[in-house]
Amino acid sequence: MYWIMANERSSENELSIDDTPTIIEENGWEFDLGKYVTAEVTLISHGYRLEPKQFMTDYIVAYGFKGLLFSKQLHSVFEKLEITNLQCYPVELINIDTNQKSQYVLVNVIGYFDIVDYDKSEVTLDEEGDIQFIDSLTFTDTSEMKLPPIFRLSSFLPLVIVNDEIKQAFEENNITGFKFYKPEDFYL
Repeated sequence: MYWIMANERSSENELSIDDTPTIIEENGWEFDLGKYVTAEVTLISHGYRLEPKQFMTDYIVAYGFKGLLFSKQLHSVFEKLEITNLQCYPVELINIDTNQKSQYVLVNVIGYFDIVDYDKSEVTLDEEGDIQFIDSLTFTDTSEMKLPPIFRLSSFLPLVIVNDEIKQAFEENNITGFKFYKPEDFYL
């Protein structure tokens, strides 16, 4: 079974980063298209401010990074699972108030597939046939397909799809910062 791995916070106290690191913006790097990045990516340093009661999670919602921002612990779960369709880049997050540095990894998920059963799903498509809104989603039968354990949904690239093995590994390692949805329970 495949799950939607949603990058959403469970609490308002989870750190989220709204801005884009200067180096990503200046170089036009994009790590959320499901494509291999050929550019040489150097260390990405970025300042953040941790408000009172806020805390950092294993996955930080940071849309401006244009990829997935993982803690070292989360990254090690993927390494143990020997996931091969990821590009990983070092990120140093610096607390502006304390100068404390945290090491994270910016992850580019390589691969995108369309496994949506459009007849059984309730989605609104744009002129190009990509998904714009989701009321209910149904996946096609993937049992005969050779899919990687993690990939992006080609008709809606922000969605990351994972198999049971990844979901279970996250739960066993108490990974924070994600929510998993059955396709039929996801809406947007």
